[in-house]
Amino acid sequence: MKKRTFLAVFLLVLVAAVVGGLNAWALSAPAERGVPIATVTVDEGEAFLRHGAGSWEPVAADAALAEGDQVKTNIKSQATINFFDGATARLDEDSEVVIRELTMDADNHASSRVTLAVTAGRVWSRVVKILDRDATYSVQSSTVVATVRGTTFVADVSSPDGDAMQVADGLVRVARAPNTPTEPAWEDVRSGEEAWMPKKGGVAAADKLVRRAMAERFRSSAWFRKNQAADEVFLNYVKQQRERILSGAARTLPGTPRHALQQAVHEISGRVVWHHQRQHRHKLFQERWRGGRCFSVRHGWSLVH
Repeated sequence: MKKRTFLAVFLLVLVAAVVGGLNAWALSAPAERGVPIATVTVDEGEAFLRHGAGSWEPVAADAALAEGDQVKTNIKSQATINFFDGATARLDEDSEVVIRELTMDADNHASSRVTLAVTAGRVWSRVVKILDRDATYSVQSSTVVATVRGTTFVADVSSPDGDAMQVADGLVRVARAPNTPTEPAWEDVRSGEEAWMPKKGGVAAADKLVRRAMAERFRSSAWFRKNQAADEVFLNYVKQQRERILSGAARTLPGTPRHALQQAVHEISGRVVWHHQRQHRHKLFQERWRGGRCFSVRHGWSLVH
């Protein structure tokens, strides 16, 4: 009896470990508790990081970021910020960003938020919506703000005459950065278009955005092509991960081998628990019988000497 119980317990632990490991591998999130939810790396040249009101320091490999941190690149330098949900922000040379908002709820991704403020240069953002996660990603300048849930776009504040949100793929909701508490009027800017806001002294110089076709010289630039190539590599990786996750989830549906394995785990678990409960009731019955008192849990009778 003891050998049978030990075998059942051993099998339960073994199968549970296998299934749990497979589920953890197949359904693992891009970020876990205790893991930095944003990091920055130097792709080329030099980049610097400032935590809050601290001093500027050279970016170390995969340096962790938090709300209020600032990142900037030198001339002929580029850096990439990687976020918990697969989004990336690539800083061109002589660019600077501030992380205004960076929150993640591991139990509810719909409440996760990323907001970048571009204060100099230009930033290429690649945002991927994985498994319909509803986290939002926003980029803003002093004159314009863009919010997305899955697309590619550039925030360019390098011109003293105005700021632009240029959409390379997908759709971006863009609005004039509000100078009042009123809700901004959002416009949908599509792939191949840009939203332009004239500025004067760092402040919007017009009431409405100008939506127009993206300049061909920008689309054919080396920086544009380089980022498109990097996106292709990244998207292929995401596609593989998505297929792996969906495949892992599909194998748990009724009628599939994994579902049968999970059912076996539940059945074995139930039998082990039932066996221990039966042993406990039998032992309790013997002890109370010897003590002059007997009862049956199943039949509800008792005997007192």
